[in-house]
Amino acid sequence: MTHTSELTKQLSIKAIQAQLNNGAMVFDRYFSQRKAELAVMVNDQRVQSMQFSQMQQYLQNERDRSNGIYEKFIVGELDGSFYNTEGGNPAQGLQRTFDDLDPQSPKKSLVQRDYWQVIIGQNTEQQPLVYVSEPMISYTTGVRQLTVGASIINEQNKLVGLLAGSIPWREIDRLTTLIKENIEHSFTDKARVMIVSAHGAFIYHWDKDKVIHLRRNNTGLVVNDMGEYEAQIQYISEQSDSKLKAIGLRMVAGHTGYEMLTNMDHGQVDHIFFAPIESAGFSIAMVLPDEVIFAQVQSLQNLLWMVLAGVFVMVLFIAWWLSAKLYAPIEALTTAAQQLSSGHYDYPISSYGKDELGDLARAFKHMRKELEQRGNSLEKRVQVRTEKLKEAAQQAQRSTHAKSRFLANMSHEIRTPLNGILGTIELLKECDDLNSEQAQLLHVCSQSSTHLLNVINNILDLSKLEEGQAEAQISCFSVMELVDSTVNMVKPLADEKSLTLDTNISPTVPQFVRSDIARLQQVLINVLSNAIKFTENGYVHLDVEHQSYASQDILKIVVSDTGIGISEQDLDLVFEPFKQAQESATNRYAGTGLGLSLCKELLTLLGGTIHMESQQGVGTKVFITLPVEIADDISEQNLDTLQQLPELLTGSVLLAEDNDVNLVVVSTMLVKLGLEVSTAKDGILALELLEQKHFDLVLMDVHMPNLDGLETAKRIRQTNKYRHLPIIAFTANIFSEDINACFNAGMDDFISKPVKLEKLKEVLSRWLIC
Repeated sequence: MTHTSELTKQLSIKAIQAQLNNGAMVFDRYFSQRKAELAVMVNDQRVQSMQFSQMQQYLQNERDRSNGIYEKFIVGELDGSFYNTEGGNPAQGLQRTFDDLDPQSPKKSLVQRDYWQVIIGQNTEQQPLVYVSEPMISYTTGVRQLTVGASIINEQNKLVGLLAGSIPWREIDRLTTLIKENIEHSFTDKARVMIVSAHGAFIYHWDKDKVIHLRRNNTGLVVNDMGEYEAQIQYISEQSDSKLKAIGLRMVAGHTGYEMLTNMDHGQVDHIFFAPIESAGFSIAMVLPDEVIFAQVQSLQNLLWMVLAGVFVMVLFIAWWLSAKLYAPIEALTTAAQQLSSGHYDYPISSYGKDELGDLARAFKHMRKELEQRGNSLEKRVQVRTEKLKEAAQQAQRSTHAKSRFLANMSHEIRTPLNGILGTIELLKECDDLNSEQAQLLHVCSQSSTHLLNVINNILDLSKLEEGQAEAQISCFSVMELVDSTVNMVKPLADEKSLTLDTNISPTVPQFVRSDIARLQQVLINVLSNAIKFTENGYVHLDVEHQSYASQDILKIVVSDTGIGISEQDLDLVFEPFKQAQESATNRYAGTGLGLSLCKELLTLLGGTIHMESQQGVGTKVFITLPVEIADDISEQNLDTLQQLPELLTGSVLLAEDNDVNLVVVSTMLVKLGLEVSTAKDGILALELLEQKHFDLVLMDVHMPNLDGLETAKRIRQTNKYRHLPIIAFTANIFSEDINACFNAGMDDFISKPVKLEKLKEVLSRWLIC
């Protein structure tokens, strides 16, 4: 048994050594072919002329014809200066310099390269030589390479220079991968391969850090001395393992063989096989663990165990078969019944002769056929209904989309002229010479226009919420500031009716919370406005408390009034859109019936609730609950609050707007804010003005003739000069997809039409220096 194991081991060693020799021959043939190619090229008269202008095209053609084998060709002079096919200094005859764009730049030199030393520096007898270099780093590109160089001997048998072909490192990786794949296919994937040069430098190694690479300094930066990259090279003769160093000397000497080596990382015994690559002077080695060498011996032992196991399994199988033969028909019918109950009608059912089991099997087949027919019929009916439901869903989706586009178009067509109306009214209000009758008429116009705008906004908001397009914008804010700001907004309505409007904020209410301040304020304005509208005398009271339920912080807001009240049977109607509690109320108190319906949808979005208690003729209480997050650590930049705006702004603004009315109104507003204004009626005129004059900001309408605002913004952003110029969208399109389209086109901010003077100032002050 020992003799057989040893013989098997020796056969394995010979097979592995033969495989490695084959790998060495792959490299040997490769470098022999490269040396032959260079030997032919240096006999070309264009090369022997040593005039690079004459040989440049020939060398470039040879490089291209090699299909990537040669990265470039290098022509070296006797003094070490050189040319290559990748460029040069035109002022110095295309010789390579440290800065090829500088006519006075010093020349680079090959004197330190080993192939120049061998072919020129040490070739005192001027012999024709072909040499494969040591691994190196390119001076100019910093990439790893090998070169195959040949001496250029002219017709007078004088050495006049050298020609070298630069072989990219991917060629070494390609050949090494090919050899590794053959070894892994024949033996094991545990094989490790290394290649060393004629001087013992690692060309390939399983530890990539040992292979030649760019030298780095102590800070990790690549060393680039005077424009030339430096290489970090390790040699096998410098390894700490003395046994490995001895093997390396044999490899460098061109020996073939193998040695046993203890793996210092794992403590296991490895075999290292090596063979020379004669044409290059290199050597290739392969390391295999001992377990691979003895794999054949282990295979024989495993085979014996497998035979014994096979016999044992066969005996068990025969016993099982004899037992199963008696129960197979019953078991098959049981399985068939289970499959049929699961809907697998194609499960095969075998017949078992003419006995009772056979009759049962045939009954099963008949039952399966009946069930399959009924199942197919039901499946067709379900499919028809599914198609109808799918068609209905698609129709509903098309209807919803059509409604959204209609609302968007309606919004745009109404908001555009409304901007002119509200803007004109607001500008007229600023006039000092209005008499009381004129001021009263302006006030009526303003109220009517604002009411119309609120109706439009409520319809659009409700549409967004119903379609699930609305999203909560969570921020940190002061509860007290929110209440004060909201009350100040509706107080003029209460003052007109001589109503008392007061608030009470419980001491337990946190100073700062996190929620959607805009949505919450919209709810409070609607509820307070409703309370004031339906209250003729008495008061409207706003109360805010803080409660906690199951570790959840809740703001509880109660709005109570002494208004007309609502009957109990009508309470359920007030939160439905376009409905009021009593039809007579619609005539007496103007309104669309959208306010409370919108409040309910907004609070649902924020996770809150709203309900109402009322007694007709006595008054009403509206209860709002809203989950919030208490904000303990507040900084000014995180607080969503109103900032003090400057009285006047400074700067030059380009207003791009095609509507004549809006052009006049908005221009007047901008001038009133202290700004210098230039106008353009389309995108093309806006671009022309930008080329003629400096602007601090562009106020851009979206819908314009010739070139719309989106395309105009994109073109502005494509110009480096205006890459950081603030562009603010000024449009009547307020749907989320329209707003996103503005930002995607490169705009920085958004103002919706119609705009009030204060809102215009607020947005512009974010982008203009006051």
